[in-house]
Amino acid sequence: MPKPGPSLARLLEVIGERRDPPTPASQTDERILDACVQVLGELGPEVATMDDVARASGINRATLFRRFGGKDALFQAALARELYALLDRLAEVFLTVTDPTEQVVEGFTEAMKLATEHVIFRDPASRAVLVRWLSEDPTLLRRTHAQVTTVLARGPGADPAQLADVFLHVTLGYLAAPSVVFDLRDEAQVRGLARTLLAPLLSAPPVTL
Repeated sequence: MPKPGPSLARLLEVIGERRDPPTPASQTDERILDACVQVLGELGPEVATMDDVARASGINRATLFRRFGGKDALFQAALARELYALLDRLAEVFLTVTDPTEQVVEGFTEAMKLATEHVIFRDPASRAVLVRWLSEDPTLLRRTHAQVTTVLARGPGADPAQLADVFLHVTLGYLAAPSVVFDLRDEAQVRGLARTLLAPLLSAPPVTL
C-alpha cells in the first residue's frame, strides 16, 4: 500500500524554502507536470500516487521516478510551476495594461480566477492553506509585491509600493474567505467590485510613514 503523500501545507513549505522559481522543463516533463496538476486537483496530494500520474500522463512509472526522483519531488515541482505561473500572469497584466484603474481591474480579476477556476486552489480549504503559508513564510508574497510595485503605473501622488501592498492584501482577503456579497464566479461582478470599490481606494493619496 503506498504511503500517504505530503500535505498541501508541506508542499508549500518546501517550495518556500527553495525560494527560486522552477527551471524550464522539457516537453515530456511538462506533460508529466500537467497530468500531476490534474491528479492533485482531483485527489489531493495526500491521496494521489505516482501510478495515478502515470495513468493520467500516459508515461510509465519508471520514467516518472527517473525524471523526478519520487512522489514528493514531483508534487513539489508541479505545484511550484503552478504558483509561479500564476504570479507571472499577474505581473504580465500590469505590464500590458497601462491605465491605473484597468490595471487594478484586470489584476484583481486574474487573481480571482484562482478561487474559481484553478484545479488545485478552487477549493476554499486549499486557498486557506496558501494564504496561511504566505503569512507564516512571506517569501513568495515579498516577491509578488516587488513585481507588482515595479510595474504598477503611478497615479498622481501615488506610492506604488503602498498601492501594491493594499492590492495584494485585499486580494488575499478575498482568496482566504468567501465573499458574503459578491459571487466570485461571476466575472462581471468581480470586475465591478474592482472598478467601483478597489480602484478608487488605490487612487487615494499616499500615506506618510
